[in-house]
Amino acid sequence: MKTTYYSRAWTFQEYLFSKRRVVFQSDTVNWECLCSAWHESQDPSNTSKISISHLANEPPLTGFKTTPWPDMFRYARLVSLFNQRNLTYPEDVLEAFAGIFSHLSRNFPGGFLSGLPVMCFDAALLWQPYTSMTRRRSAKRSALDAVLPSWSWAGWAGDMNSESWRSAAWYLYESNELDETQSPTQCSWETKSSVTWSYSLTLTSPHKLIKMPIQFDRTTSSLPPSWVAKASLDRAETLFYHACDPAQPFRCPIPIRDQHVAHMPPISARYLHCHTSRAFLAAGSIHHSSASLCLAMELLTPGTKQWAGVLRLAYEIEDMDPNASLELIEISAGSVTQHGIEEKSFDEWKRDGVTWLNGVYEFVNVLWIERKEDVAYRKAVGRVAKQVWESLEKETIAVVLG
Repeated sequence: MKTTYYSRAWTFQEYLFSKRRVVFQSDTVNWECLCSAWHESQDPSNTSKISISHLANEPPLTGFKTTPWPDMFRYARLVSLFNQRNLTYPEDVLEAFAGIFSHLSRNFPGGFLSGLPVMCFDAALLWQPYTSMTRRRSAKRSALDAVLPSWSWAGWAGDMNSESWRSAAWYLYESNELDETQSPTQCSWETKSSVTWSYSLTLTSPHKLIKMPIQFDRTTSSLPPSWVAKASLDRAETLFYHACDPAQPFRCPIPIRDQHVAHMPPISARYLHCHTSRAFLAAGSIHHSSASLCLAMELLTPGTKQWAGVLRLAYEIEDMDPNASLELIEISAGSVTQHGIEEKSFDEWKRDGVTWLNGVYEFVNVLWIERKEDVAYRKAVGRVAKQVWESLEKETIAVVLG
């Protein structure tokens, strides 16, 4: 795993999709396939014969086996692993992951837009760094030809924190594999749409609406086709099961894409468009994040300098003006319950300024932007306490994110 092969981005999907591999490493040859792994010094006479009968009826098309439903936990891990790898030409990042986009689009309704799942686009925009990241810059193409949007993880090189997509996977029931009689603490972090997004390939091309499927609906009175509802083992909540995978529990019915329909080609877009609320907050102290290996910046109300929220920084900021005014735009709303399992995702979890009303923290997800002419670019994503955001002087503006 420490070889150069594993450090290159283009080899990621090559290895992932291969059904059979011959690996030459450290003067030995290794064989790997979907049912076995062998190396030269292995004595086959002492190894029990491996049955492959389970592959006989339906041989897999590739070595990359996926669920028939959208697994955001797995997608987050794939992105985190891939995005730490090296590219000779940074602008190749989406192409080097395109096979995975196409494959997973059979399971993810809406496919992928510049690396973000359309199915949960609001929550996907909240990706955060785990360690310091750097902006990808085009090396061989002109800046106008490269697709490296600041609002996508693809525009940044480094370790994306997979936990930052926890709310995007809210629909999955996290079963306790060690003790099925124990009810695990489920994700309580929810992201709620408050902005309508559209995208464009260029600044002058038509805008296309980003349509997120109707999902995560726990209040529906009738179940969609192929869904059944059952009580959990401790009967504390109702779980939902789909015919595509009868053993997999969900916390609510979600869109399940027809596996026989062709995959959706990934879309590479440079720009996002929306109308949203804007406010200006003061920069506060910068300190080490409690939820990552990055730095975090406190947000303060203008004038009174009261705590308002927090931003997680992807890189170190030098010579920050203590009186700096930060331009922030609302990108969604959210809430989380005061369960310890959530602390790993929130830099402000133990901050005195956080207000827990009946054990719930409500907030607005904000994007700190910088402007270059008429286009805004992501600098950092964070949260502002809901009651603070509502008290601020705001205006509605049109935004183009590049």
